[in-house]
Formats: sequence, structure tokens, C-alpha cells
Amino acid sequence: RKFGRGGKGRTGGRGRKGWKARHPNSSRLPGFAGGQTTIMKAFPKFGLQNKKGRSERLLLKPLQLDTLQHWIDQKRIDPTQKITIASLIKAGCISNVRDGITLLATGGQFLSSAINIEVTRASLNAIRLVESKGGSITTVYHNREIIRAMLVPQKYVNVPDLLVPASAQHISRYTDPDRRGYLSHL
Repeated sequence: RKFGRGGKGRTGGRGRKGWKARHPNSSRLPGFAGGQTTIMKAFPKFGLQNKKGRSERLLLKPLQLDTLQHWIDQKRIDPTQKITIASLIKAGCISNVRDGITLLATGGQFLSSAINIEVTRASLNAIRLVESKGGSITTVYHNREIIRAMLVPQKYVNVPDLLVPASAQHISRYTDPDRRGYLSHL
């Protein structure tokens, strides 16, 4: 007979207290081995752990061109000034930026302003669309410390300069004139 359906009275045939009395339709927790150390704890983790690749990957926040144009139309961003990560964050256009911003061409047909923008990364279509409207784009390597210094410079005696990226992949990206890297003149 099922528990909680009447009959037997008092404890319903489950005895008093304990796990079996209090958990009607359950068995032991997954992995429980009768008090013996479970397999998950007994053996070490194994498999690929690409720590190098994980540390070199930048966590970038996407920004679409139509979103940018919408904020310009609302007069929250001034297109005559240079648009930086700090100005985008202060305007509220983007938040929770860790390693930088990547500019995407989504909604590029709505872009009507000539803008001068500085981002961490940009798609080739976004570069083409911005420059077709008479604007310019520069991709600049940022780390969290530089972004923080741009947002709250009063906390720094010496505001840190832009860094040269450490990995070969990032160096090739920021020295590439097709991607409008800030080191492309070198």
C-alpha cells in the first residue's frame, strides 16, 4: 500500500524517525555506496584540462551596431566624440565588461552616424559598415585593470598605459591593419 493513502495509522508501517520514515519515495542519494567512499571521491578527475587555452581566451561583451545607433539617437552617446569602452559603460549602453567589447554588424543597416569608436575586437562586416558611413574604428587590447582605470581614474596615481598583448595570437590580431589593430603601424 502507498504511503499517505490511509490505513495502518500512526507511522504507516515506516517505524519511527530516520531517513526511511521521512523520505517517502526515495532511495539513497546517487553515488551512495553503503558508507564506503563513493567512486566520485575515490578516484581523481581525469581528461583534458586546457588551462592555457582558457587563460588566453578573452571574455568579451557583444555590442551590436543597431544598439549603438539607438543610444546615439537617444542622445545618450555623442557621435562627435571618440566612443570608448568607458563612455559606453558610463552611458549605460553596456555593463559587466570583463575583458572588453566586441563590435558586431547586427543591425548595421540602421547605422546612420559617422562614429569614431575604440573597442577590443570588431567583426570585419562591422568595420566595413562603420567606415562606409565615414567613421573610423580601432581595435585596442584591454585587460581588466585598464578598463577599471578608465572608469575610475581617481583611484590611480598613475593611470596604466595600454599594454602590448602577451600571446602571439593577440599580437597578430592587433598588428593586422585589416582588423584595424592599434599596433598595425608597427
